[in-house]
Amino acid sequence: MILIPDVHLSPFIVPWIIDNFKIECASFHHLGWQTLEDEAAFLKAKEMNGIVVTKDEDFIGLLEKHSAPPKVIWLTCGNTSNQRLKQILTANLSDAIDLLSTNDLVEISDSAAT
Repeated sequence: MILIPDVHLSPFIVPWIIDNFKIECASFHHLGWQTLEDEAAFLKAKEMNGIVVTKDEDFIGLLEKHSAPPKVIWLTCGNTSNQRLKQILTANLSDAIDLLSTNDLVEISDSAAT
């Protein structure tokens, strides 16, 4: 399993995720995907059997079109600081990953994973 935060999330969150959750993680930026169209990035993530972490609703449509993998963690917390994003992920990321064992899409809002 590799978490892949998309271009809408700061690549600076990656080392924090690795350190705090002991999960493999590489952002679109680290993978050189920052200029790819969403569908091309989705298909590359599929090849990696990854989990895309995104605020972009387009990835839900791509999941419906192509099916998993990749699975998708959809952040619906709006634009927020890296510090606030860390708080949201601290409270919800482990539960979201657990939910992905039986779901292809998990939403994390500002308060909970569903």
